Amino acid sequence: MSLRFFVRRETHEYSILTRPRLTEKKFCDCCGADVRWLFPEEAMFLAEVSLRRIFRLVEAREIHFLENPQGFLLVCAESLATKKAEK
Repeated sequence: MSLRFFVRRETHEYSILTRPRLTEKKFCDCCGADVRWLFPEEAMFLAEVSLRRIFRLVEAREIHFLENPQGFLLVCAESLATKKAEK
């Protein structure tokens, strides 16, 4: 009687992508003050709404926003807080 052994080797590769949080304040024309700017995903968690809702608020101009030189959308934390308080 012959014994057979099969060896199966699996490997998994994971990538973790991170991006820095924005900590410096920049001027918001609509607020007339230096404010903290958020990425849409950060705004989503702080406002406790979906990412889709954040984009709707931006498109409806209900929250202040800008695009940085790299083309990323940034949301004004002050206008987001005001909108959240209206709920």
